[in-house]
Amino acid sequence: MKKRMIVMVLVFSLLASLCGVSAFAEGKDVEIKFSVGDDTLLINGESVTVAKPYVVGDGVTLVPVRVITEAFGATVGWDGETQTVTLTYPDVNIILQINNPVAEVNKRAETLLSAPELTNGYTMVPLRFISENFGAVVSYDNETRAITVTKTADGEGSMVVGMNESKYIGDSYYGWRMENPKDMQMTWRSFDGSEMEFSYDDSNWFSIMLQEKPEDYDFEESFSEWKSSFQGYYTLVKADKDTADAGKKVMHLQLKDKTDFMDMYEIETEEYIYLLDGTFSNDNKEVKEEALRILSTFETKFESTDTYDLSDVEDGMRKFEAETMKVTLSVPAEFYMISSEDAEHSFMFLSNKTDSDASIHMEIYSKDNVKSAKEQAAFDQAWNKQTLNEEVVVAFDDEIKEQTYDNFVASVYTYEYKTSDENLFVKDAFFEKGEYVYNIAIYVQLPNEEKEAYADRIINSITAEEVDFNEVGSILRNNMAPEGVTKVEDLNKCTLEMPKSFMEIMASKTSLAYTDVTGIAFVATVLTEEEYNYTKVRNELKEVETTQKKMDGVTITKTLEDVSVGKKKFLKLCFKSVEDEATSYTEVYAIAHSGMAYLFMAIYPELTYSEYARETVRTILNSVELK
Repeated sequence: MKKRMIVMVLVFSLLASLCGVSAFAEGKDVEIKFSVGDDTLLINGESVTVAKPYVVGDGVTLVPVRVITEAFGATVGWDGETQTVTLTYPDVNIILQINNPVAEVNKRAETLLSAPELTNGYTMVPLRFISENFGAVVSYDNETRAITVTKTADGEGSMVVGMNESKYIGDSYYGWRMENPKDMQMTWRSFDGSEMEFSYDDSNWFSIMLQEKPEDYDFEESFSEWKSSFQGYYTLVKADKDTADAGKKVMHLQLKDKTDFMDMYEIETEEYIYLLDGTFSNDNKEVKEEALRILSTFETKFESTDTYDLSDVEDGMRKFEAETMKVTLSVPAEFYMISSEDAEHSFMFLSNKTDSDASIHMEIYSKDNVKSAKEQAAFDQAWNKQTLNEEVVVAFDDEIKEQTYDNFVASVYTYEYKTSDENLFVKDAFFEKGEYVYNIAIYVQLPNEEKEAYADRIINSITAEEVDFNEVGSILRNNMAPEGVTKVEDLNKCTLEMPKSFMEIMASKTSLAYTDVTGIAFVATVLTEEEYNYTKVRNELKEVETTQKKMDGVTITKTLEDVSVGKKKFLKLCFKSVEDEATSYTEVYAIAHSGMAYLFMAIYPELTYSEYARETVRTILNSVELK
């Protein structure tokens, strides 16, 4: 009994010490104070007993890596058989081995000033290693011999993890490199790494952005547009361009006003357009000149020598992690994130390739709202089969299948469609973990002989831990087809009933506009300027038909005709429009009443121009009552 009590005391003491070092996980700054030879660390003012930091070799201070890095928010793992320590932290993975002076940081070898040592069960590493890889600042008080380690919470600007001692930074995936802005902090970087920002303070910063070169990009036109865009706002002090190398054209513009100096480069290569844009305060000449010098070192090639590689691409994929829902997946490197970075249950990624409409959609819902994965799969399958244009659907699974992946069994179905501007294979998968249902839809650009394997690779990469429902709570799915209607009575002497699936965009006495989740728009307008009767309405619609025939990209699909909807008779005209490769269908219904003309227009995207959609519009028209 006494022995068990001792064990329990030790366990709870350990838990207490871990609780004492969790400040960073709550988004706070972390300050750690200690002295060499003292076994007590002060972490944000709280005492933690550890192995005594000590000095080895040529003045290298060794400190306990677990306690300090866990205070920063890192996860620490230990493999006793290989005597290996793993540190997992946002954007960085570190592997250390006892007595091995070479560490692995994000797949990159880094030599330590001294090999890690195992002392009284604690892994001790050079203090400098921690400061370099966690963006911490180390200060030393000569009088008290106290050492202070300060880590600024993410979101307030932290050093790029592990790069501050490299001469260069760059990205091996996008193919660029520049000198390391060691006095600045990377305050933001997009998921796909195509945009990032470095800051010295709020008044001195620069950004790097890049995109795949558009087919219609024109260097000279862009140069002219940039110059003219600044007129009236800033004084242009430099506008240079270098087009000697056809494979790399560079424009360099500098501008200023009373308070700021701006530096901008746009670089055209065969594959990308790179944009470097910096703003610096005129009050801090030293910072400005150093930043301008660093920007001038940017080059559109990557060399690994003494370079910190910002790329997180492995095997052509990037890892995405949603912390709240404890879910991860691997996303193809060419995809960028379009959903909000603050989103907790809905994530969307699009391909940045100009010739691709591929995308990834992931949503998570609680079972108290959607019940089971299988039921949700069946609902989605029925909904898509109902709302998709029958003329563009190439293939559609009739049954839900069960498919086993590495980490779950999913209910899946697939379909293909080909519109004027899209040709895609879709795999929709649903699985459960605890109290939540996960839905991931992979849209694969066709033709692709490996379409299913491509989708399965992404789905198979998903990991999901069970989350506590009491902490996360209910996550509701938007009901795509809510029952019921909304009666609209504000249109001049006209009432109608709009399905609750439609959302009001605008409404007045003479016009209204609604849209629904499938992209259908419904517009109603009352013409009162002239005296309208059937003949006048028909003649004016005939003129509309004649005009539409002459327009580029417009095809009349049904000439003007009389139709009955319920007990009412309308004039109806239908046409197809193609603009920027996107196709839509428009149905115009018109009726004369009490000297006024009522026009009702339904505009359908090609993908959802289905019988279901057209029947929905006919139901709206059937509800029309004219006073």
